[in-house]
Amino acid sequence: MKLYKNMLGAAFSLGVAIAPGLANAQFGDFVVDEGSVPDTSPNTFTADKVNGSYLEQLTINADSTFSAVGYATFSAFLSNEGSLVVPSQINNLEPAGYLLRASFESTGSFDPVAGTFTGGEATFNLFADPNQDSEITFGATAADAFSISNTGDNYGIGFATNAITLEGIPGVPGAFNFIWDDFTLTADGQNYFISPDPFYVQLQANGDFDVDTFGPGTFEVTGDVSAVFDVEPIPEPASMALLGLGLLGFRATRRRTVRA
Repeated sequence: MKLYKNMLGAAFSLGVAIAPGLANAQFGDFVVDEGSVPDTSPNTFTADKVNGSYLEQLTINADSTFSAVGYATFSAFLSNEGSLVVPSQINNLEPAGYLLRASFESTGSFDPVAGTFTGGEATFNLFADPNQDSEITFGATAADAFSISNTGDNYGIGFATNAITLEGIPGVPGAFNFIWDDFTLTADGQNYFISPDPFYVQLQANGDFDVDTFGPGTFEVTGDVSAVFDVEPIPEPASMALLGLGLLGFRATRRRTVRA
């Protein structure tokens, strides 16, 4: 579906930028009004983190370029710096439940000798699926068009386009850490995330991926992902080396100067 691919494109592709240690998560409290989602029960709560999982399709081509597309589903809100589960309606059985999801895609180049990925843009798009029935169907390769079914009830919550930090650590599973400094709520998103107002501009997404070896061909990558918000962007690491470790390997196309 071209419309959904354009609207919900991108955000976690391959590789992982290695820095001198991952930046600590900034657990900014936020207030969610789940009653703003159609057919849900009134429920307002404070949280500081949201957790979930993702499925990604990766294609590494013979010319060492790669494409990646995928889909994330968030399954729990947490509080107390991400340590306590907050009762909510995401993933509840209908009619009261709904799903909170993200869609992503990326392209770039792969160095088979160094085992590194060089990505392009990193863009995050968050949306609600009130009927809990949307599914992604991949094409023959990640470069082919994908489709998302049953989207008539879906609507955007927020998006970010400017990634300022791309880092991770090797391992099985590997870990990743992405930070954007321009998270923006849609009009519907302002009814969902009702505090703070204005909302946080920094979005930090991190987690793990369940594949540690890559080569030519098309295959799937799965893993866990969490997201937190804050006001001030975390300074970008002074140096980053890209390692081909799986989901998320972007090299920033430009560096930003941020206030410490």
